[in-house]
Amino acid sequence: MTVARTPSRKHSSTPGQRPGRPPRSSQRSGRPAAPQVYDPVEVEVTLERPAHGGYSVGRHEGRVIFARLGVPGERVRVRVTEPKPKASFWRGEVVEVLEPSPDRVPSPWPEAGVGGVGGADWAHVRLPVQRGFKTAILNEQLTRAGVDLAALAQAPEVLALPRDADGAPGAGLGWRTRVQFAVENGRPGMRPARSHAVVTAGSNPLAVEAIRALEVESHRFDGVSSLEVAVSSRGEVCVALGLESPDAPRDPRALAGLVPEAWGECVSVLALVPRADRAGRDEVVVRGSAALVERVDAGRFGVREFEVSGTGFWQVHPEAAAALVATVLEFAEVQPGESVWDLFSGAGLFTAFLADQVGPAGRVLGVEGAAQAVLDAKANLATYPQVELARGDVLQWLHRWQREGAVDAPDLVVLDPPRSGAGVDLAREVGRIAGQRIVHVACDPASLARDVLQYQENGWSLRAVRAFDLFPMTQHFETVALLGR
Repeated sequence: MTVARTPSRKHSSTPGQRPGRPPRSSQRSGRPAAPQVYDPVEVEVTLERPAHGGYSVGRHEGRVIFARLGVPGERVRVRVTEPKPKASFWRGEVVEVLEPSPDRVPSPWPEAGVGGVGGADWAHVRLPVQRGFKTAILNEQLTRAGVDLAALAQAPEVLALPRDADGAPGAGLGWRTRVQFAVENGRPGMRPARSHAVVTAGSNPLAVEAIRALEVESHRFDGVSSLEVAVSSRGEVCVALGLESPDAPRDPRALAGLVPEAWGECVSVLALVPRADRAGRDEVVVRGSAALVERVDAGRFGVREFEVSGTGFWQVHPEAAAALVATVLEFAEVQPGESVWDLFSGAGLFTAFLADQVGPAGRVLGVEGAAQAVLDAKANLATYPQVELARGDVLQWLHRWQREGAVDAPDLVVLDPPRSGAGVDLAREVGRIAGQRIVHVACDPASLARDVLQYQENGWSLRAVRAFDLFPMTQHFETVALLGR
């Protein structure tokens, strides 16, 4: 049953909408109308299937309901915070389980429950079932893009990494090597799903032990707006404190008081001070080192170490980089002497291993937009004369390449775009330029499907897909796709 406030006699309202005087016309006042505010409602729903975004889907009175914290097959009560009367769907959280699923288990992270922190969308579901949900979502997204799954050599399946395999001790926990905290009034915490509030994160069992040992939430950080913790494969710990004011000092000695004494000297600390124009931040090393060293053992493709800025991007699961490198190289089948483009090349993870494959007679070009990542990559790839690095927006760089033609077209393109995907324009251009193979790494199945659709419209077909559960207990996973002409 829908629960709604009784409409006021002075101004009739639809269920869920707060009664009162209607907003003044923006045309008369010259000001935009205030956003509509709704009272929450609760509805009973039978959940039918998993959906992209960490939701389970059901229907209530013809309207689609996307519910967090549910399990398909359950009968639940869902609280909807914005029940817009004309919306075709509502989003909400399960506040009561009326008929539980046999796949439901106690969440290892209670603070990620109703009204709690985001980032553990499926923690209340058995781990193998979580992967089954992710597989179903991946297949659904690819099918919508027109992919004939039966034509693939192997049906797409989201696979567990070795440490998270069924029956492994602590499977699905203690894997996150990077954690971000928001800080409000000096107190760190995390944000709930689809919210700007800051709430207590508690024990965070997804984080590695070195992060939990810092007990971040037990300390105050006055003048700090954000806090990022990173732990390398060698156990090095780096904490970056995002300061609120551009007037904050840039002398490490003046910033030393921000560091809790309990952390000890083995924890490196950086301060990120906003510039006066807010166009960027100055990085101050308060103590220790600004860089971490990551070791990647890619099996038959070799072992390499990478130096990465403490605030730079690196895969958060300890086994992720090795799994992705091995899959990319297996799909790519790089031959000595070939020309390869590595787009969104970051600190040079794929670039280095690709350079080993093409050898001295080949060529690898890496393109990356983040300045610090390019600096890291230059240090990591200094011994490879066959590697060239370019900094800039990938699509803009590609347009310049088309105008100038200074670099030969590649035999292979590897790209690892952000969560939003390559996008229509970039996918179209890559499809026009690449020789015979494209290896596309994606961390979002919906954006992957959109990009695959664009490749297909330019004469490419999906040949192979391999997906990994790099983010157990969450909605996220990573996919590597091979496309050929």
